[in-house]
Amino acid sequence: MIRKFFDNKIGSLTLVILVIMLIRIPIYFVTQYQPSTTLNTGILSNFINEINSVRWLSFVLSFMVVIIEGLIVNKLCWEYNIVEKPGYVILYFFAIANSCFLENFYLSNVQLGNVFVLIGLTYFYLYIKNNYQRRWLFLSALFFGISALCIAEHYWVIIFLIVAIILFKPILPLDIFAILFGLIMPYYLVSAIGYLSNFSYDFYNTWQFWVIKNKTLDFHWIKDGPEILLLFLLLIFVFVGVLQIVGSYFRSNVETRRSKLAMLIFGFYVLSIFFIRFKDYAHYFIVASVPISIFISGFYEGNKWRKWKEFLHIMTLLFLIYTLFRNSTL
Repeated sequence: MIRKFFDNKIGSLTLVILVIMLIRIPIYFVTQYQPSTTLNTGILSNFINEINSVRWLSFVLSFMVVIIEGLIVNKLCWEYNIVEKPGYVILYFFAIANSCFLENFYLSNVQLGNVFVLIGLTYFYLYIKNNYQRRWLFLSALFFGISALCIAEHYWVIIFLIVAIILFKPILPLDIFAILFGLIMPYYLVSAIGYLSNFSYDFYNTWQFWVIKNKTLDFHWIKDGPEILLLFLLLIFVFVGVLQIVGSYFRSNVETRRSKLAMLIFGFYVLSIFFIRFKDYAHYFIVASVPISIFISGFYEGNKWRKWKEFLHIMTLLFLIYTLFRNSTL
C-alpha cells in the first residue's frame, strides 16, 4: 500500500485522505475525549478554547488544518527536491504524525502555529532559491514571528535562521537586522493593538519558554509505555531516513543539497523544541511533524527491502491504532 502513496496522481491523494479519515473518524466516535480548553497558550488561546468547547467543530477544523499543512509540506518537497518523487507520501506521514495522540485530533495552538511556521519555511526556501534576496528573509522571519505568538518557543527560530545563513553564505549585519525586525514586528503590532484596545499583552505573557508548566509529567509505564514505544519506533525511522538523505547528499546538485541541508537544520531545531517540551510530548509532538514526515518518507523511499518496509508500515499503523483505542478507554 505504501508504494501507492509515492504516485503523483489524484487517486493517490484521494487514497491518502481516505486512509487518514478511516483512522481519525472511528476514534472520534469511540472515544469521549474532550479537547482541552485550558492547555492552549498564545495570542489565539481564547479563540481556540472556544472552538474546543464544540467537540465536533474542533475535530473537523483540526482535520482540515492537518491536510492543508500536509499539502504545503508536500509542495515544498516537490519544488525543492528534498525527497525524490515524493508523490503524496509526505502528506500521508505528516497526517500520521498528527494522529499519534488523541490531543492532536482537535484544534490547538500548536496546529495553528504550524501554519505560519510552514509559510515562514516556504519564504526561507525562496530566499535560498532567489540568490539570498533579503526581502524573502524578512518575510520568513515575519511569519515565524507570527507563529511565535501561538508557540512562544519559535522565537528561538533566530538560531535556525542565523546558522542556516552562515552555512550558505557570509552573514551580514543587514541579514541579522532583517531577521530581528521581522521576528519582533508581529509582537509589537499586537502589543500596540492591545494597548489601544485596553487589554493587557506584554512580552512576559507571550514568552513562556522558561515557564514550562502546561502539564505536570505523571508518567507510568503501564499507562504511557505504548505511546513512548510508538515515539521511539517513529524516531528510529526518522534516524534511518536522515542517514539515507545524508548518504545521497553528495550525489545531488547544488540546489538540492541546499534544500536538504536547510531541512536537516530545521529538523534539528524543531526536534530540540520537542525534546525540551517533552513533559508535554503529546501536545508538542506535532511541532516536529514536518521533518518527521519528510525523514520517514526517506526511510521508505527506494525499492530495497520493499516487502519488509511494507510489513513495518502495516505493523506500525496497527500499533498506532491500538494505542489510540487503548488511550480512549483509559
